[in-house]
Amino acid sequence: MKQIYVKEGDLLPVVEATLYFEDGTGMDLTDCTVKFHMIDAEGTKKVDAAAVITDTGPPGKVEYRWVAADTDTPGRYRGEFEVTRVDTKTQTWPTLEPLEIIILEEYG
Repeated sequence: MKQIYVKEGDLLPVVEATLYFEDGTGMDLTDCTVKFHMIDAEGTKKVDAAAVITDTGPPGKVEYRWVAADTDTPGRYRGEFEVTRVDTKTQTWPTLEPLEIIILEEYG
């Protein structure tokens, strides 16, 4: 499981992913849209926002750039990217294990 550590209130690092299918082929993101979702341990959605396609690929590359409200609460979260194709079908990455996002308490 990929872990991403962020300090409370920080906007870096961005969340980045390269999208592959289970068979190792890369996803083509041409004409797609992508959202980033992040939930807390109870399953409450903390983030449900547009992500940025940085390379249509294949394999496609995406990133999510934090806003202040995303990292204002320390804790452990799970994240994923949801791709919507032009035919409105969706697929979520990572497919096997979600991203673990740990927001650490700010001391200062």
